[in-house]
Amino acid sequence: MEFALCAGAAGDPVAGSSSNTVAGTCPTAPAGTSCPTTPTSCSAVSAGFISELLLLQANNVLPIYSQQDTFAYLPGWLEAINSSGAGLPNFWTWLNAYSQSPAQAGAIRQGFKQTTTHISPYTSSTIWDFFVLGNVMDSLFAQNPINNNQLIDWMTKSHTFIPNTSLGYTPPAGTTVTVSADLRNDIFFQNGQKVTSFDVAFSYISLVLNGAFQASPLIGELTAVTVISQTRFGLNLKARGVFTELTIGGPTVFPGALWYNPTSGCPASWASLITTPTTPTPVTYPVVSSSCLNTSAKLSGSGEDAVNDGHFVGSGPWACQNTGSNTGVPVGTVGTGCSNDNTSSPTVSFTLTRFGCTLGSGGTTCATPNTTFSLQSQYFRSSANAARWFWSGNTGSVPHDMSNISLLGSCWNKPLGTAGCTHWQQGIGAPGGLATVGLSQVSGVSRFWGVNWTAPFAWTALNGIDVGTANSFDGIPAPILQETDPILPSGQFLYPASAVGCAGTYPASAGYDC
Repeated sequence: MEFALCAGAAGDPVAGSSSNTVAGTCPTAPAGTSCPTTPTSCSAVSAGFISELLLLQANNVLPIYSQQDTFAYLPGWLEAINSSGAGLPNFWTWLNAYSQSPAQAGAIRQGFKQTTTHISPYTSSTIWDFFVLGNVMDSLFAQNPINNNQLIDWMTKSHTFIPNTSLGYTPPAGTTVTVSADLRNDIFFQNGQKVTSFDVAFSYISLVLNGAFQASPLIGELTAVTVISQTRFGLNLKARGVFTELTIGGPTVFPGALWYNPTSGCPASWASLITTPTTPTPVTYPVVSSSCLNTSAKLSGSGEDAVNDGHFVGSGPWACQNTGSNTGVPVGTVGTGCSNDNTSSPTVSFTLTRFGCTLGSGGTTCATPNTTFSLQSQYFRSSANAARWFWSGNTGSVPHDMSNISLLGSCWNKPLGTAGCTHWQQGIGAPGGLATVGLSQVSGVSRFWGVNWTAPFAWTALNGIDVGTANSFDGIPAPILQETDPILPSGQFLYPASAVGCAGTYPASAGYDC
């Protein structure tokens, strides 16, 4: 069932039917084969039905039960996400939930049934481990919590399955299909290092080689990772099943610079490794014990404490910053000191800080939502960056985006009010007033070339998204967004032009997408 050629097909059993006839043959099944005579030609639905039928015919008894978990939150909290199949404790709740009068100002507090055991991409195994790990480290894909069938390109612009004959390079033996993907070009780890295809390759290969719990869907399935460029890579697979797309993008991506362990015959440093030429021939890293993409036995072992050692760094929305529990480094140092006792299994709590804010001895400072801050300064999926994407006018369509950027180029240094250029001279691209088009505006638009914020789905096609009431500059309905303070929304809204117009100046009295 898992490796069926298709999810469903004509002839599949229908719920409520009194017939046990199974005839769901996939359209791509080899000529001359049919289901159920040739089981490998069956759809996932038909294959699953056949398995259940065989169990019944053999009088096998399987205990069946329904698990129910109950979660609660205090009155006054808004926008908690009740995710399908997971409930309230999920990645999206911690991005969206807020209260105007929390018990602790500027904080969202969570209570776990038990403490974490290991905070490490190699040894995390409990749901409590991944509650914390998954907020600091991102994954390639993300599921819509309201509709789990909608898989979003989260760190990637796009991905597709490609057969060996169309790759343009020779994958390792055993490969039958490859997930080819393009990373977004504006993702940074919380320590300022840029996320590249080499980090993806290192994460996937080293997780598999060390038998990491979160790599379970990859073990026995991944043959290699091929780095084609700094932002393009291929996950080489033995086969494609109906669940492959849902699982292949789940493992966390973390900085190879912190975990890489050079061995004999391998580049002496991470800086040397990532300068390996990928043209004209892509670099393929097979899943073999001699691979250069590996870490040390200490770092991958159960005794490793990523918080204490300063390795707890990712590209996710929350950062581990030193609150003072690590007395050996300054307050605000990334990757350590974010638990009360500076360990991965604290006696009391973790304190995570929004990626975009910096802890300091005198308080917390945060990047404001405008185009003048560097890409490294905040989460690439922040509300401010969503507003920047709307303002850019890019939609992810290559012909549209090329035309859009060409129009922007024609507005370079043109006087304020020039016909066809006024959009680029205001809004979030010109915070605090009007501005002629220059490097800031051009770079602010170019970063989103080829980016559809909710690829492969249109923004308006996602279940649970409030799409707004009027079209923005790029023709996509722009919503009211809410930027956050260090941990919790503080009432700073990013209003679209449809709500406040463009007569004034952003952000005081004009929309971000003017």
